[in-house]
Amino acid sequence: MELLHRLKNYDAGIDLSMTLRDTSDYKHGVLKKLSSQESESSEVTAMAVEPAAGILAIGSSDGRLRLFGAPPVACTLHVPQGRNAKHLAFSASLRKLICLDTSNAIHIWNVDPQEDVPTYPKLIKTYPMRNSVTGIVTSPSHSQMFILTETGEIIAYDLDRHWLTSYTVPNMWLKHEEKLKLSGITPRNDTTPPTVMDVVIHPRDMNKLFIVYELGVVLWDIAQRASIRVYELILHPGAPGGGSYSEEELFSERRPATTCLSIHPSGHFFAVGHIDGCISFWAVEDDDRPLAVRTLKDPFSLLDVHVPDPLALTEFEGAKTPIPAREPIFKLAWSGFKNSSSDSGFGEFHETALTILGGTSPSEGKGVTILRFPALVVPETQSGSSSQTEGGMEPSIRQALKNTLFLSRGPDIDPECDTPPDKLEAARTRLLENEVVEDFLLLPSKSPHISGSFDPIGILCLSSSTTGAGTSHKDILRAFEFPSAPGTKTSPRLRLPASLLFDFSTPEDVTLGAQVHKINSREQFGQLIQYWVNYGDNGQSILGKRLPTLSAGGAWTNFSGENAPSTKLSKFDYHRLLITHHGDLTVRFYDISPQLLLSNSALKFEYPQILPHLTIELQRALQLLHSKTTSSQESIQVQSVIFAQSSLEVAVVLSSGEVLIYKFKEGGSPTQAYDIPAVDNTRIVSLDPVLTAADRRMDVFHPLCAIRGDIAAAVTSCALSGVGFLAIAYDSDSLIIVDLRGPRIIWADDWAPKEKAKDKMGAVECMNWTISPGLGEELRHGVHLIITHQSVGGYRRAPRCSKRLQVYRAPQSHFLNCAGPFEWKRVAPYPYGIAESNDRRSNSP
Repeated sequence: MELLHRLKNYDAGIDLSMTLRDTSDYKHGVLKKLSSQESESSEVTAMAVEPAAGILAIGSSDGRLRLFGAPPVACTLHVPQGRNAKHLAFSASLRKLICLDTSNAIHIWNVDPQEDVPTYPKLIKTYPMRNSVTGIVTSPSHSQMFILTETGEIIAYDLDRHWLTSYTVPNMWLKHEEKLKLSGITPRNDTTPPTVMDVVIHPRDMNKLFIVYELGVVLWDIAQRASIRVYELILHPGAPGGGSYSEEELFSERRPATTCLSIHPSGHFFAVGHIDGCISFWAVEDDDRPLAVRTLKDPFSLLDVHVPDPLALTEFEGAKTPIPAREPIFKLAWSGFKNSSSDSGFGEFHETALTILGGTSPSEGKGVTILRFPALVVPETQSGSSSQTEGGMEPSIRQALKNTLFLSRGPDIDPECDTPPDKLEAARTRLLENEVVEDFLLLPSKSPHISGSFDPIGILCLSSSTTGAGTSHKDILRAFEFPSAPGTKTSPRLRLPASLLFDFSTPEDVTLGAQVHKINSREQFGQLIQYWVNYGDNGQSILGKRLPTLSAGGAWTNFSGENAPSTKLSKFDYHRLLITHHGDLTVRFYDISPQLLLSNSALKFEYPQILPHLTIELQRALQLLHSKTTSSQESIQVQSVIFAQSSLEVAVVLSSGEVLIYKFKEGGSPTQAYDIPAVDNTRIVSLDPVLTAADRRMDVFHPLCAIRGDIAAAVTSCALSGVGFLAIAYDSDSLIIVDLRGPRIIWADDWAPKEKAKDKMGAVECMNWTISPGLGEELRHGVHLIITHQSVGGYRRAPRCSKRLQVYRAPQSHFLNCAGPFEWKRVAPYPYGIAESNDRRSNSP
């Protein structure tokens, strides 16, 4: 919101050319809001992706649904009556978006884009449900949507004909308990019907549903309308389970509640998450006992917690403090990968990955855990074999399924040898391990099958941070590349669309300031964007590549609107850059030129179009400047950014009093030659060691030097000229001027007020470089620095003091010096604290 405030007030002032302007050629209007939030407390309530079409949908607590597709495509839908979206889902086969709101009403939009025809998603149906709905489930292979109710019933809704069908699935867990009662078993005393937590469609048999109830899982046959199997985890006395039970519970039989389910791509076995933090693995053909029950405790592959463990009991009895509870397993997603373009399966016989939200203890960190499992190797079975288990499975097949649950050992480890636990557990990746992640969404490459978890190339994580006095929370969205190899410790970031970056950024990424610059020279603007035009999004910046799954739809410029500009005149307008600086010590550049919107066909670029190759990462320079004091780096922030368009230089003022200078250079340019005098070595530091080999090959802002300030002194004003001069004023009543072609300091002055001085000057309030003729006999144009000091006297309307310095070349010397003060005088106070200049020849940057 601060960014919008700054942009709204940018370039506000008196228009001195009103009589020369054709008012019909200049129509002011809002091109695009960079932040679409109604309030700063807006939260993400639902997420969904349709990989086949390339659409991402984000629902927020302000009653909006934001859809993102191809780079220029971003639209906002409003939930009727301003309700919040509780669940979002796509019907891939029918190209429809379904939203369940907080009032249990279902809304359906048509999101089928028409080729070369600008169409907007249309709300085609709203259906209020009488029962309380806990969720909705869609499938790319079904034209029906399954509605989960609080009473445990499942209702089918026809998305093609838009009506509620008569097909219902009763609460099968109640029927299961009735059978147990007939056998003399009383499963529970609670008479409340168990709620349906989730419904997962079998990846190999579209006729089967896995219905997840609070107490177990039921395998349902859609055509026969009958249950096939029931899976219920029972922990026998002494079994540690999730490891958070009291002594009384530990030595009794327990049935941990189920929370979620995900199926292996082969469809032969599946994983069930439980509320005590353990994960049970079941073979589909065996509902008597699980294949394994494990937690995220190391080593994952060797500890089964559903059988009594003497060592665990000893640890429990000897513990002086209660064993900390594990988080429940909130979400599971089991992914297969495509090994080649000719692979028509779901990667069931290749390496798989299980993505887990929750299940960690306080000592194990937080975040999202990704486990890598080896390929499933199904042994050949002999026909007519009678060696079967009680559940009807051959022992060899059951053992093959269990072998798959050992984490991948990597290509450099011999599977026949005994492997140390540290290498055995190398196939574990933890994302955002120091943060509480509330939800995640896998981003498949193209296929919507296997519940949207097949061949993921990215993962979108939702977390939150506490703001203010700890009473409010701010949601954070971040995307990462899905780990491509077992044991990947870190994963590169993916770049979200611009509006999501501004709305749901981290506290470190928050926008601290913004400014807009008109680029007068088309040649210079072409230099800045040439690398982007030639190579596009290479993902080498800290922001990463744009989400690769978003490709749907198209955007067109409306030239017939009320404030539509003239295309003939707008193409001659100046190009414009939006420069923002952020809390993560980055300076980012956006192209907001009107030329991006001038096209009679579908637009190709995002607006504003971020230029990731121009991003300035200050952290690397700070590591050089503060190599011995890492603690001081955490409190440093960007105070201001000054851009000189004629020289393509950037000065970044830090809160620590240092000023970093960056200069744009094309790839392959010769290395900067430094000629820093010995007397300036303590104040001027070369930043050439910060450059990497990749930076030297790219068209980027190269770090030039850093100017250290006075000890414990902050910068009050900084001015960067377009001809290679930098002026810095400090609150310690000192001023320095630097010739960046050395670099070297050519002027140093202080104006500490004397006790008997007639005219006292306060701290520098504003400085500005200008090229103009001098005063008196100095008729030639020269480089002048106009300095305005704050008022002294303790009252607001006190007069300010202004003076002028001129840069000149010393006789018989190649060095530049400053002569001054030439003129200084009292000036009337300006409303905004800036000295007003009437010199029309001034070309200050």
